Amino acid sequence: MREKYKIKSANYTLQEIKFNSKNTLTLFNQTNNFICYNYKMKILYQISLVISLTIITLFNFNIKLSLAGEVSEICKNKIISLAANESPPLASSELGSNKGLLVDIITDAFKEMGCTIEVTFLPWMRGEKMLNAGKIWGLFPAYKTSTREKSYLFSDEIIKTKNYFYYFKQPKLTRFTVLQELKKFKIGGTLGYFYIPLFKDAGLDVEYARSDLNNLHKLHKGRIDFFLLNEFSARYLLRSNFRSSAYLFGRLENNYLENEIKIMISKNYKNSTEILAIFNEGLSKLKAKPSFKNILNELELLKIPSSNHTNVVPK
Repeated sequence: MREKYKIKSANYTLQEIKFNSKNTLTLFNQTNNFICYNYKMKILYQISLVISLTIITLFNFNIKLSLAGEVSEICKNKIISLAANESPPLASSELGSNKGLLVDIITDAFKEMGCTIEVTFLPWMRGEKMLNAGKIWGLFPAYKTSTREKSYLFSDEIIKTKNYFYYFKQPKLTRFTVLQELKKFKIGGTLGYFYIPLFKDAGLDVEYARSDLNNLHKLHKGRIDFFLLNEFSARYLLRSNFRSSAYLFGRLENNYLENEIKIMISKNYKNSTEILAIFNEGLSKLKAKPSFKNILNELELLKIPSSNHTNVVPK
């Protein structure tokens, strides 16, 4: 059987490859009692592999040291500014000192890296203007879209959520295949939200409001037929603001959009990309802790449980 480094010759039984002192390849001939240099070549390969792995390890170690230096320098005597849209129970100025589980996660992720943040609550459109001007580093809760990706950076996924179409009393349809099927209905929307390009492309008749709560009031009064909202905010807002009629709201269980909640990040904020790397590493460390499972369990309790019932809040 021919070995990897053996070459047949017309004049000799075997020719083998060997490194000479000048690190160039030479061929030498043996007819009897030849030594297989394949073994030596394997040894050389293993040595080079060990050296390569050592270099890579040292390189990664230097990167970590460099990042640690950046963390201390960027976060030293500085507070990183973020803004949040009112999205109870995930983020809201009305939730007391903690301001919501999403605010807690983001704060703790930065703490993992020795950074301090401040969060201001703003309407989405105003927050986006401040993001464009570089006055804040990030805006949340945000969903990544192809349109937004052209102008902003995005963090790693923090949590997932589902957005359902909600209605009041009886739905005017129970399910649909494509958004275009909603053309004959009045749809509610919140200014600045991720679905605006989707609704526009589908040619929907949309009436926009400044907040999710305003849209739920319009839904309650019959001014709109459907409103797309995440499952966390829907349950909280309905229970808090429509106590006597919350059970009359429903959602289309078979039609929803599943999204990853992220931070939308300004490209004009100082050290923006470095802060993004710091946050993503801190988030990764936080998620690796056993205590993060408790946060996920709390989030599950805030959701509207899926069932065969159309009512999103039991009577």
